[in-house]
Amino acid sequence: MFSSARGRPDADTTQAGQCYGIGVGAPTCRSAGICLCGSGKFLYSRKHRGEFMEPGVVERIHALWDGLDALAARDVDGAVTHLAAGLAELVGAGNAVWVAGVRMQSHDHRDPLRGWRAPLFHHLKPLPDWLLNTREIQRMWEKRRMDPSFLLGVANTGKYRCYSFRRSLPEDWFQSPYYRHYWERLGIHDVAVACCPVNAHAEVHYLFHRTDGAEPYGQGELDALGTATRGLRWFHARLLLSHGLPVAEAPFTLAERKVLKGLLGDGTEKEIAQVCGMSPATVHYYAGEIYRKLGVRGRAGLMSLWLQ
Repeated sequence: MFSSARGRPDADTTQAGQCYGIGVGAPTCRSAGICLCGSGKFLYSRKHRGEFMEPGVVERIHALWDGLDALAARDVDGAVTHLAAGLAELVGAGNAVWVAGVRMQSHDHRDPLRGWRAPLFHHLKPLPDWLLNTREIQRMWEKRRMDPSFLLGVANTGKYRCYSFRRSLPEDWFQSPYYRHYWERLGIHDVAVACCPVNAHAEVHYLFHRTDGAEPYGQGELDALGTATRGLRWFHARLLLSHGLPVAEAPFTLAERKVLKGLLGDGTEKEIAQVCGMSPATVHYYAGEIYRKLGVRGRAGLMSLWLQ
C-alpha cells in the first residue's frame, strides 16, 4: 500500500477520501476529501488520487494561522506579509502577490469580466520588473484586452477556488505572446491562485509564482494552499476594509491608511499625530474622511465595523 520511495500510499490501492499516518491507517475524513483532523501525516485529495500534502503541513498551517491572528488586529499590512510569506514557503513559491477584486454593481452586460476590477495589488517581494509587469497586466484588465487567464480568474466568483495555470490553461497558451511577454520573460513557469470571496462583490486573490527549474504545482500543494486560506474569510474582509474596499466610496489614500492604523489602537488623535508625523488637525481631518467613506459615526462606529 505504501510506496517504498516516498512512504506514500500507492495510488492504485488506496480509496478516495482516506488519510494515512506514517505506515499506519488513520481516521477517514470523507466529507472534505482531505484530512483536517490532524491525525494523518499525509492529506489525500479524493479528486486527484495519489496526490498528497507533505508531512507536517497541518502543523505549519496552524502556526501560520496563530501568527496571523496575533498580527491582524491592527497591523494588517504586517499580517498579509506574514500570510503571503508563509504560504509561499508552504508551496515552494519564489514570490507572491495579493490582488483585491471588486465588482462594479452597474456594468455593461457585454463585459466578459462581468464588472470585476482589480484596483489594488501588493507584491511580497516588490522587484521593479515584477511591479511593472503587474501594472501592465492591470491596465490590460481595465481596458478589457482579454486573455484566457483573466476569464479563469472570474469563473465561479462567489465560491472559493484554487487552481494553477499549468493545470487549468491549455498547452498552447504557454506558447502565446502574452505568456512569453508577461510570465516567461520573468522566468515564471507556473502560478498557483487562491481566490477567496468576501461577498458577492469583493474577493481577494493570492498568486504564487514558480520560476524556471521548478516543477509545476501538484494537487497536493494546491490542497495545502486551499486548506490554509479557505478558513480566513474574516481576514480577507479586514484586508479589504483596511484599504477602504469594498464599502468605502473610494480606496483610502496612504495618509488615511496611516491614520486608520492609529484609530484602531487606543491612542488619542494627538498621539496618532506624533506617530504619523502630522499635526493633530490633519489627523482629525483624515479621521473624518475615513468615517465618511465608511459611513460610520466616529471611532466607535469604526471599531464596530472592523470587528464585525
